[in-house]
Amino acid sequence: MAKIAVELERALARRRNRATPGGTMPRIIARGPGWTVADVICTSGSAGRPKGVLVPHRALINWVDWIRTWNELGPKDVVLHRTSPGFDPSVGETWIPLLTGCPMVLAQSDRDVDPRYVGDLIRTHQVTVVRMVTS
Repeated sequence: MAKIAVELERALARRRNRATPGGTMPRIIARGPGWTVADVICTSGSAGRPKGVLVPHRALINWVDWIRTWNELGPKDVVLHRTSPGFDPSVGETWIPLLTGCPMVLAQSDRDVDPRYVGDLIRTHQVTVVRMVTS
């Protein structure tokens, strides 16, 4: 967690040092309870520059509740976590288990693209929730 905090601080410092076309940086304003930052997702930079997107608690809770309700997820499910914490699919892989009470299986980062390894994890731990990102 400390490494993530250090990297976030460095990213925010770089952001403060970079001016927008108008010459000023936009301010991030918390709008009361529920609007404080729960997570930061790094985009791929498809618009030319990678950037961090701040996700407020309210949005995160609403999204997880929608996913949980739509898929009828609960303590009986098992989530496979196989993506980097800075990549947006990791939001569901991290927060759904924490907020629904279901177990999380962590894949080894150097083996998470090996189909046999992932298949063995799914079978061994009876995983019921997996997100696969197409390439």
